[in-house]
Amino acid sequence: MNKSGRSKNMPKLLGTWMITAAWLAALGLLTFFFSGWMEKQHNPNQEIAGAVRQDGTHEVLLKQNRQGHYVATGAINRQQTRYLLDTGATTVAVPEALAR
Repeated sequence: MNKSGRSKNMPKLLGTWMITAAWLAALGLLTFFFSGWMEKQHNPNQEIAGAVRQDGTHEVLLKQNRQGHYVATGAINRQQTRYLLDTGATTVAVPEALAR
């Protein structure tokens, strides 16, 4: 192949590389986005807000994840960790009025 033949194929080669780079960038962005989304689905309690009731007791409300488990983020000795809280049952069979 002579020099003019290579120069004719150069735009096609560059286009192929640019399309490949665009696909790789798109896949990287989708992976980044969905990994955060999946983590929020697994652990909806990443930022827990507690409250002190009038009688002085502390209360923390947690949301169930999609599997019905209670997962929360906390810290032990300033080291962040993830907790799986065992409530004894996936669903609660005690009426709310009786539980209070």
